[in-house]
Amino acid sequence: MLAFIGSIADGYWLVGKSRRFLMSDRTLARKLLQEIYYDAIDAGDMSTACTALHPDVDWSHSQVWPHGKAERSGARTVLHGRAAVEAFLTGRKQLLSEPRVHHKLGDFVMEGAAGAARSYVEDGSGVILPFTLWFEIRGALIYRYAVYAVISPFLQPDEAQAWIAEYGR
Repeated sequence: MLAFIGSIADGYWLVGKSRRFLMSDRTLARKLLQEIYYDAIDAGDMSTACTALHPDVDWSHSQVWPHGKAERSGARTVLHGRAAVEAFLTGRKQLLSEPRVHHKLGDFVMEGAAGAARSYVEDGSGVILPFTLWFEIRGALIYRYAVYAVISPFLQPDEAQAWIAEYGR
């Protein structure tokens, strides 16, 4: 098990059993966003997902995957603080497990500790819906997190596949 011990210059130190590892901003962002946050949400473990978030996170989200009564739209949920996000996600745990989607962090760019990603959710049957993610890392945690659904009446399933092929996996 690795643990963050803080930032040093441009990287972040991780402590393993007997070694320290210097992690770049890009590697840290990928670890926080995909390996901790998205993978834990997909597994239904909201507490673990929220360990990637800064205690004072600014978190906003537009619905990417329609499920339950939540439709894919531009409507936004805006929350402040890790505890608020964890309560929100925990309250939606059952709804989030129904569609069995998997979040995938696609290609991303970063300048300093801020970045943007072209990402997507998929359900395993070939349905893929893209979203844009804006994020900022502070203190080796996600400090700003904003998801915007890519909504287009012109984006057809084959176009989504092409989008993933160009920007994706």
